[in-house]
Amino acid sequence: SSVDGGDPQSQLTVVGGTLYGTAPCTGPRCSSVLFSESPSGGNDTIIYVFGSTASSPAGYPLNAFYGAPVSLNGKFYGTSAESAKTGDGTVWTVGQ
Repeated sequence: SSVDGGDPQSQLTVVGGTLYGTAPCTGPRCSSVLFSESPSGGNDTIIYVFGSTASSPAGYPLNAFYGAPVSLNGKFYGTSAESAKTGDGTVWTVGQ
């Protein structure tokens, strides 16, 4: 199983000279992620791993890869296309 989301599709957000983005789950047993990357490349870091299955708590964001994460007051905000158990999209927040 993999937690290193694949095929990043979001636009990037720059905070303090570091790039941040999201990458969806691209396999049957993986999770989407919020990641950071050095502008010079090669130093990607997984900041947060989102849920990947319906067994996650109700409302928990799944496949959180729509749009660039927004940085505000020390937190990142974004949206997901679906959430566990309800299937509805949701807004998520992760501390920086």
